[in-house]
Amino acid sequence: MSKKCQKCKKDYAINRFTCAEKPDKVYANCHDCRLKLVTLKNKCNVCGIGASYNYEGVKTGVRCQSHKEPEMVNVKSKMCEKCAKKRAYFNSIGFIKPLLCVDCKLPDMIDVNHRLQICQTCKKKKPVFNYKDEKTGIMCGDCKLPNMIDVVSKKCQTCNKKRPYFNYETEIKALFCGDCKLQNMVDIIHNKCQKCNKKRPVFNFQGYTKPIMCTDCKEIDMINILNKLCQNCEKTQPCFNYPGEKVPIMCTECKLENMVNVKTRMCQTCKKKQPYFNYDGQKIGIFCQDCKEPDMIDVKSIICKEKGCRKRATHAFVGVTKEYCASHKKPGMILNSRKKCIGHGDDDCKNNAIYGLTEPLHCANHAFEDEYDLSENQCKNCKKIDVLNKNGLCVNFCSLEERDLIMKKHVKKREEFINRLLDEEISTKPYSKDEVIDRNCSKKRPDRVYHLGSHVVILEVDENQHKSYKCTAYGDTKEGRLKGEAIRMFEIFQSFDGVPCIFIRYNPDNFTNKDGKNVKITQSKRHDILIRWVKRCMRMVDTSGLIVKYLFYDGHDDTDSVFNEIKEEDVL
Repeated sequence: MSKKCQKCKKDYAINRFTCAEKPDKVYANCHDCRLKLVTLKNKCNVCGIGASYNYEGVKTGVRCQSHKEPEMVNVKSKMCEKCAKKRAYFNSIGFIKPLLCVDCKLPDMIDVNHRLQICQTCKKKKPVFNYKDEKTGIMCGDCKLPNMIDVVSKKCQTCNKKRPYFNYETEIKALFCGDCKLQNMVDIIHNKCQKCNKKRPVFNFQGYTKPIMCTDCKEIDMINILNKLCQNCEKTQPCFNYPGEKVPIMCTECKLENMVNVKTRMCQTCKKKQPYFNYDGQKIGIFCQDCKEPDMIDVKSIICKEKGCRKRATHAFVGVTKEYCASHKKPGMILNSRKKCIGHGDDDCKNNAIYGLTEPLHCANHAFEDEYDLSENQCKNCKKIDVLNKNGLCVNFCSLEERDLIMKKHVKKREEFINRLLDEEISTKPYSKDEVIDRNCSKKRPDRVYHLGSHVVILEVDENQHKSYKCTAYGDTKEGRLKGEAIRMFEIFQSFDGVPCIFIRYNPDNFTNKDGKNVKITQSKRHDILIRWVKRCMRMVDTSGLIVKYLFYDGHDDTDSVFNEIKEEDVL
């Protein structure tokens, strides 16, 4: 591979633009042109380029910045008159000669070394903004006018908006931004982690100023030295300060009373919550969930790829960024798809985790015997997409093994909570909990059954309204799922030899009202309503046939006391 020298404009092999002491750095000029740029007395005696460093008291440079010795200082550039450590750039307006460095400068001082390159308004920062088609910046980012754009920085070849950082690994010049990069392109501008050589480093040991490790590869005692840290704990990035301030100084745990988040953009209306919502086609959220307008959608979160679905994506195949919501997840997908294996003890495993009980913790090599593969697949018996045991049966519906009951407890936490709640609030003991009623009629297992002699009350906890459940016999539409659920309830009804049955289908998750808007309701109110309905149904001794009441399903209305009746002809 060849490269053109910016000085002599000749093409040379790439090794003419590097030096043996620093083989990873590629210079803009060839080796011969770099030697011509310096005089003999100021040439680095290691690599031959311009030398500015020597021991204090000597005026001739003998080493460049890359090859200087620890005790060497810059003897060529004018140093700060106060600290004598850093280069002087600043002086008062009207002066040409710099006196102080950036740390020692006085409030009214400006950069006089670059006095022709300062913002026309504030006279402090470097100008990079101007109107379109202009080539010279006249204002900084704080002072720019509404229609001004960055005319100085190089732009992405595709969108012509963002700065480019990406190209193929063997290339030197960045061409694309993060949004427009092509497959297999990498960031060739920023330094890489010394271990994985993939991600940008931000971690090193305390006392060092140069980051060497990324988040995944960092060692135990390393800290984030690239980003500013909380003034109190010096461990976490700060987000909080007092209202009116712009620079965060405290993290969430260390924040003082009356401090607010000054780093994150907040809702334009309430100024309290993060904004996720805007009109379709926009990319920046301006309103939170509570303050959004009726036609606004979530423009910040990753949305389910299923056509017509606007839910947040939560599932994906192992190692892939989340793509589908819980309702449209595909066989083999998993929650927390990019989580890494925690290994055993001091094991440094970076494989994707898919085994665990409540969350993926281990890869196949480090999985314990009692852990499950949490990537959900189709049960070979009922065809539902769920966590399967080693026999290919879903642990929530088809498996009868005692070992799988442990997993079922983890998967159905909300169902267990409802059971405990009813045990405390209702004195009548349940006839059964998650058990088969009559194997000769049906192997279905209702969640909670009260057999009152005159009639039977059955409670089913339907997480997410059972939208994620598939009905292969009648299709995956809403009507198909309802048909399958009706058949299931009728089979359970037949298990009680014709005794009247009342089903309560309780949804513990989000739901919408008749207008399609999300309904906010506290858990305590949900539980009170559920208990009242259970007690009411237990008193309905004159009921007949099979009826069902849906609680907190889409379209739920607290004032609606009507039951849905399921007849034999409805399930044929």
